[in-house]
Amino acid sequence: EKLFKSLARTGNEIREDGVSDEDAGVEIDKRAKKYMIDHPEVKGYSVAMDKVLASDAELAKRYQDQTASRAAAH
Repeated sequence: EKLFKSLARTGNEIREDGVSDEDAGVEIDKRAKKYMIDHPEVKGYSVAMDKVLASDAELAKRYQDQTASRAAAH
């Protein structure tokens, strides 16, 4: 008897840290909002977003790739 795990293929990769590669903008939005809650001294969403992107090079790259891809499609 074989045991196996079947995963639906959505195009979203699972990163080594276990985080699903959803839309990078959605992930950045969630993290930036959480950053603002955790760091009330941060004034402004764009500052929080910059902090999030600076702390995760892989996420920043995915965001850059996704925005370039979307721009090219329009």
